[in-house]
Amino acid sequence: MRPKIFIGIHEICDTTLQFAKGFRELGYEVSNVVVDTGQNFKYPYTRGGPTHDRYIPHHGSSFDTRDGHIDIDYLNVARYGIGVLIEFLRHLFTHDVFIFNFSESFFGALAHVERLRWLSTIDLRILRLFDKKIVFIVNGSDLRSDKLLLNAMRANDHVSRDHVKALEMYLENTGGKVDENLNAFRRNVVQKYGDCVLAGGGGAVGLVEFEPFRPPVDPSELEYEISNATKPLVVHAPSDAQIKGTKFVIKSIEELRNEGLNFEFSLIQDRPAAEVREILSKSDIAVDQVIYPGHGLFAVEAMATGNAVLSGMIPGQFGFPENNPILSSTPANLTENLRILIEDKKLRRELQQRGLQYAKREHNYIVQCKLIQNKLETNI
Repeated sequence: MRPKIFIGIHEICDTTLQFAKGFRELGYEVSNVVVDTGQNFKYPYTRGGPTHDRYIPHHGSSFDTRDGHIDIDYLNVARYGIGVLIEFLRHLFTHDVFIFNFSESFFGALAHVERLRWLSTIDLRILRLFDKKIVFIVNGSDLRSDKLLLNAMRANDHVSRDHVKALEMYLENTGGKVDENLNAFRRNVVQKYGDCVLAGGGGAVGLVEFEPFRPPVDPSELEYEISNATKPLVVHAPSDAQIKGTKFVIKSIEELRNEGLNFEFSLIQDRPAAEVREILSKSDIAVDQVIYPGHGLFAVEAMATGNAVLSGMIPGQFGFPENNPILSSTPANLTENLRILIEDKKLRRELQQRGLQYAKREHNYIVQCKLIQNKLETNI
């Protein structure tokens, strides 16, 4: 009998939905339960697609640890805790494999308060006691250490000094947006309890053993089109303008406009995911993040919809393959790289075609499911 799989409890851009769909297509029985954060957008990310099996109520922030103080919303904690406990007990005796997205298990949210961290792994210890298999999917900021990443970039001959400088300046100006102490704790938890860990980019730095994680997509859900427009459309859709380096993107766009280059530009912000995908199907060039050495789901969907893509990803480094067709870019060379893609239609079309094949091959949801399947079958 095939093992039953639980997938949860935090959704990031339909990651758990894609894994649930993939494992079901591979013949597994799957339960997909996630936290309902009460955000303005509603699940699913793609809209109009399949929904999760159930939602755990959790509105707002339970733990506010800013300014060195801990402010606990006890009512929210109680509501969330009861929902999580119910789901944990519901699946403990009926499921065999537990896949946790964003590196956080049922009780993992307790780790946000340092004095409660010893409680945050109780569920993992019980799962181990009952010989359950545990999988962690690392999305990036859930485990990333900016300090470790910066040191790794400084020590890597494949990373340009300009790239290092861009991250140094960002961290100096913002102080970073990850909790170093919390993420160090999470890294230890993931390595101790995970039978399989999927990670990539900055989230993989500091991990000893992991499999490459590629944000999963279903190419059949995306409309692919390569435009022959003589006036290419460049798009940028930052989820966080500071982290993605949006000010550098706008600066490069203004410089190219002043040079008289023939192109259009669209800055996409606070738009539904379905609308972003529709725009991507009509655009020609997409700029993702340019400060951190990686890329997000936006870059994957841009490739899968027929765009040449620029981002801070470095081929062959930090878990990214050598054959990645993204044009590696930093604030220092972004203007030049954009100029090349706008003017060189042949190169743009080549990267568009390579990007589609790469997205289908490396980010296909079935491929990512089979990676976990093979890893677990090896360990069983």
